[in-house]
Amino acid sequence: MILSLIGMSGSGKTHWSRRLAEAGYERIGCDDRIEQRLTEAGHLNGTGGIGGVARWLGQPYEPGFAQREAAYLAAERAVVNEILDKFDPARVNDLTIDAGRATNLAIDTTGSVVYLGEDTCRRLQAQTTILYLETSPEEMEEMFRQYLADPKPVMWSDAFRRREGETDHQALQRCYRDLLHMRCALYGLYATVKLSAGWLRELQPDTGEFLRLIHQQLDAQRRFTIQRPADNRP
Repeated sequence: MILSLIGMSGSGKTHWSRRLAEAGYERIGCDDRIEQRLTEAGHLNGTGGIGGVARWLGQPYEPGFAQREAAYLAAERAVVNEILDKFDPARVNDLTIDAGRATNLAIDTTGSVVYLGEDTCRRLQAQTTILYLETSPEEMEEMFRQYLADPKPVMWSDAFRRREGETDHQALQRCYRDLLHMRCALYGLYATVKLSAGWLRELQPDTGEFLRLIHQQLDAQRRFTIQRPADNRP
């Protein structure tokens, strides 16, 4: 199974992709590959890591933010499509594709993967099983409180809009909650299956049980698909 993990930062994508790697899955971390591309393009000036990328990106009200955001998303889009090219069944005869493609793969995506555009997201949906580690309203409120206490650079897409008379900080406070809800809607749109991030932290299943939970949802979906034609008979 090729599994793409999506969800908010802190929802457990990296944790579970690493657990799957320990169980024999090949793991691909998108963050590292994006950083490498940004470094090669001369954007990061030798300051790597998540902190370095965040400092380079900055806040949405700062000069040049839109250009830096576009550069980041272009790098991310290239990384995701490169991964999908490698494991694309339609390209099995392409000599540039590794004939020994992994049958079990965990793709640790970023929180902004849903901003890559319809074509890339639908391709990810078609070629992989997308697991959305779902964030509860209570967890989103906690994210909001943490952001207010210490705003960190994020991909905003079109979610940041300053109103007349607002300070930069006031606009960030108001728009960040909207950003969280916008992202949740997009994660849900592209998800194949969903698991509650908070419930998983509480339950602490082993990797085998984690995979069983995913397969249970997939099996239920298959049964529903098979039964639907019969339900529509006159």
